[in-house]
Amino acid sequence: MLKNAKEDDFYLSHISPLGIPFNTVKGTTNEFWKQKRINENKAGSSCPKGLLALSKELDDKGLCTASKKYQDIKLNELYQSQHLMGVTEFEKLKSNITEKSCLCVGLVNAAYLENDIKIKGQEQGVVICPGPNLAYFKEEVSLSDMVKHIYGNANVMTHVNRPHVFIKELQLYIAYLKNDINVVSIGIITSGQIKKWNSFRNNLSAGIQYYMNLFANTTHFKSDALSIQKQLSQYQSDLNEIKIPETVIA
Repeated sequence: MLKNAKEDDFYLSHISPLGIPFNTVKGTTNEFWKQKRINENKAGSSCPKGLLALSKELDDKGLCTASKKYQDIKLNELYQSQHLMGVTEFEKLKSNITEKSCLCVGLVNAAYLENDIKIKGQEQGVVICPGPNLAYFKEEVSLSDMVKHIYGNANVMTHVNRPHVFIKELQLYIAYLKNDINVVSIGIITSGQIKKWNSFRNNLSAGIQYYMNLFANTTHFKSDALSIQKQLSQYQSDLNEIKIPETVIA
């Protein structure tokens, strides 16, 4: 799956019960089993390990936001207020609840499967956290060959249009900002949240200007400098088009 995955298959998700943005890829077995339970109105994990049962929102002892117990309560609350919102808003809020994945089991399942260890309990599939640059590698290679690649003594990539690491980093930050605004904007918006978004955007804009000056004056990357500057200009335009809410919604 990873060898065949393309750029659009890798994305920054909110599947982590810890609320931390989590890189993943489309088509995992965890995604399959999780969606199957959602379709059967059985959303959530049985939470066999309980290692991430840290949310005190609904229980002083702590619940994992990926657990069925937590999601049943939150979904019930959502259904009770369904009449107050449109279909799009409802589906977004429902997805925000059910997209969480059981990491305690999902992240270790690959090792279980690799070593033919029986997996007990509910099907969780495999969760993985691949970096987005895996999109540009299309074959399995030895550690020796990868070390040669890292030090510039070999090339194991077939993708000729791999973006510069600074450009890729910028792309991820802009995608994160857009997604964060979309997710929060359907709920409560505080003055602190608006301040955070504006600060985030201003920092990105300052970073783009720094990169523009860097690539205009460096003797390195001569062959790519013009292309990188064009990409930076495009991302600055994308950043300028991001609409940050100006009104607090309680």
